[in-house]
Amino acid sequence: MQIEYPSAVVVVVIAIAGLDVVIVTTIPQAVNIRCTIVKMQQGGLFVYAPVAPTKQFLKMVKDLESQYGPVKFVIEPTYGIEHKVFAGPFSRAFPDAKVFVPPGM
Repeated sequence: MQIEYPSAVVVVVIAIAGLDVVIVTTIPQAVNIRCTIVKMQQGGLFVYAPVAPTKQFLKMVKDLESQYGPVKFVIEPTYGIEHKVFAGPFSRAFPDAKVFVPPGM
């Protein structure tokens, strides 16, 4: 299946130690933030530093789920405002995923 991404998104697929890594990043316009989604060898997806759960971004993640399996883990690695404001809203879109956030967040 071919996933079509909007022109404002850059997608890079690379192989690291047997993992397919899909890096989804916005082209810098107002804020330059990115989310990394990893296809795990045992199936499913690992989402690192989720961004705003817009309809467009959620569709891209759902398209990846249809190819590689469900989102199993969501990791919020930072207290940075550009990511932490999206951790809850993004995670609610994937209620079966295990969510990890920094202490006290």
